[in-house]
Amino acid sequence: MRLLAIAIVAAIAGPVQARRMSEPGYVSGFIDTVSAAVRTVAPEFGLRERPTDAFVTSHAAISSGWGRSTLAAKHFNLFGIKA
Repeated sequence: MRLLAIAIVAAIAGPVQARRMSEPGYVSGFIDTVSAAVRTVAPEFGLRERPTDAFVTSHAAISSGWGRSTLAAKHFNLFGIKA
């Protein structure tokens, strides 16, 4: 639960604030990577960058165990849906 709270805070307040909370390095790397990707892609789908990046980043964190699940690591799948 604590890691979920860090992800949500990081997505809303920004990665700099989250680093002050001393989360593991893979968490800040995950947040930075996914948030940047969402901010890049969101306008193409007519979505606002915020709060969309917060929702997508937290969902990806929950579904993939911060990108460390087998499905995420092996198939780059962050949302648990295998096509």
